Amino acid sequence: MGLSDEERESNLYWCCHKLHGLGMGLPAEGEGTLSHLRDLCLQVWPAFIGAHTNGMHWIFGSSAGNKVRDPDSPWSAAILLQLGKSMEREPRTRDTFDPFDGYLDIPGLLKQSGSDNHPDKVYEIFSWTESAVYSLRRYRDAFHRERKTLSDLIASIQGACYSIFCKHDVFARAYVLSETLGILYGSPWGDDIVRKILTEDHWHHHLSRPMSEYTSLADIRRWHWMASVAETPQERLLILMQIAGRRYHYRHSFLKLCRTLQKAHVRTDFSPLWEQIKKNHAEHESRETDQTKQYRDRSQAEAFMALHGYDSWDYEKECPRAFDEALFGGDPEGEEE
Repeated sequence: MGLSDEERESNLYWCCHKLHGLGMGLPAEGEGTLSHLRDLCLQVWPAFIGAHTNGMHWIFGSSAGNKVRDPDSPWSAAILLQLGKSMEREPRTRDTFDPFDGYLDIPGLLKQSGSDNHPDKVYEIFSWTESAVYSLRRYRDAFHRERKTLSDLIASIQGACYSIFCKHDVFARAYVLSETLGILYGSPWGDDIVRKILTEDHWHHHLSRPMSEYTSLADIRRWHWMASVAETPQERLLILMQIAGRRYHYRHSFLKLCRTLQKAHVRTDFSPLWEQIKKNHAEHESRETDQTKQYRDRSQAEAFMALHGYDSWDYEKECPRAFDEALFGGDPEGEEE
């Protein structure tokens, strides 16, 4: 299906709007590639609108004062966009929750990675450049030639994204993990028992763990291979428990899962699943112990700092004098000569 010049122009307005907004969300200072990408994104409006001319303004006046027909200015493009939205008489609704819409898809997993490098914004920027490229280069025609400056800028933005994709493995981890979970969830059509369990018990909150608690790309690829050869619900659930790790450790949740499988007459050997639950619980307990110790140590260090003015864990390095001399001014007994 072809695109009219009006459709191409309207889409470019929206793409530039999104790219500029995402660019504003990147840090102006800091990691060089990110700040460079930000600078490029902030150039899209001059490159796009700056190429427009209005030689007939002296006859027809401003587009803001004329009848809106085509998206030939920011005013008309925005008005046509709002008019299009108003034609949607009923709000869009979703009959069933889709965990791959904002949670377990690539943008959702990147957002949950906790990375300071804004990987979700970089991914969205690249996605919008692809939409812009479709409108710009759908045909090699006068429309494309007249917007060469914008086309070249979009290419520079994509090149900057490529550099970031190559530098950080978080993008590859999100991609492979999303693909793996797509296999394990199964088809949204039909009556898949595993998908029913995962949806009803809100497993999407557990399954992003490999992103927020760093898991190597090699481990995620191993899960992908296991998922691709898994044949039974039991095998799929075992892999999912490994992915969820410490986040899925409650005994009552496991018992509910077992009852659901039994009710559905799914033949299952529960012993491997139970062994995995015990591992997850041990991992949870270990983490809770570590966090409690870290909190206690931090509280003690803060109390010591407030009292003595330096860090209790390395006071000899922090203070040039010995501990008792720092406290008592050189005389441990506090006696006067």
